[in-house]
Parts: sequence; C-alpha cells; structure tokens
Amino acid sequence: MIGILLIVSLTVFLAFTFASGVDVRLNDPDMAVLRIKDDIIPHRTGLGKSSQIVKLEMLSGKGLHVSDIQISVKIVRNGEVVASEVCSGFPVERFRDARCSGDDIIDKSNLGKRVLGELHVSGDGLLVPGEWIGFRIKSSGIVLEEGDVVVVSILNAESGLPVAEVTRRV
Repeated sequence: MIGILLIVSLTVFLAFTFASGVDVRLNDPDMAVLRIKDDIIPHRTGLGKSSQIVKLEMLSGKGLHVSDIQISVKIVRNGEVVASEVCSGFPVERFRDARCSGDDIIDKSNLGKRVLGELHVSGDGLLVPGEWIGFRIKSSGIVLEEGDVVVVSILNAESGLPVAEVTRRV
C-alpha cells in the first residue's frame, strides 16, 4: 500500500512539475573541429621567433568566443609530458596579458595578430570556421625536438569541459 502511494505521489509531482512550465533543457556543449594549420618547426639557430609557432584553424562548429576558452598546451616527449601550460583571459595584446599557469613555455612577447589570430585584441573575439588562433612555444621554455608531440586542448573556461583537442608530431 505504501509503495502504491509513493508511486502515485511521484507521478503527481512529476506531472505538476512539467505542467507548471519548468524548463528542463540541457545546453548543448560547445564543440569544434580544429586542426593544427602548418607543420611545427623546431627551433634552430637563425630562425628567431619564426620557429615553434602553433596555429589552430577551426574547420567546423559554432563560433567560439575567445573570452570563453582556456588553452592547454602539453609537450610530450617519449610518451611523457615534459612541459605544460594553461592560459585564459582572451583576447589579449600579447600572451603576457593572459592568465597562465604551469610551466612557462608560451612566448609572452608581442607577436601580434600574425601569430595570435583571433586571440589578439584587434580580432572580433569570435573564432569561426576558416579562422585560426595561435601562439608560439618559446625556445627558452622548451626546445622542441623531432618526434615530440604537441597536444593542444581548448576548454570551456567556465566549466572546464573540452571543446576540442588536437595533436601534432614535430
């Protein structure tokens, strides 16, 4: 008898909840398909700041506001993470203006929109298919070697949930 009363009570409660107009909707997570646009060139003497640049091109997905993302960069050598850094607080003039934690491997100098893409303050702050974001791994942070793997994760800054992840072997 008690079981029947509980089932009836639960049914009435749920019917009232849905009939009262309570919106039970889950937000779709932000998802994007990105690729690392060009080969990552390891640092060599004479290359200066033209080496170790990583540009991520958006291939598909709804637009991402750069103010809503975190960028996680990991360098994997021989199967082990040897350096990593996470940054947020975009758009920026230079990465020095972003909030970063971890190993200091991302170049914080003034590389401009030529390297930062839509992360730069001169962009519209929205990454859409066909556009890109970028950064440079500074050689004083880590010198990439042939065979290293660069893993870049784009995360939702508020929830920490992944939006996209790309890897590229150097």
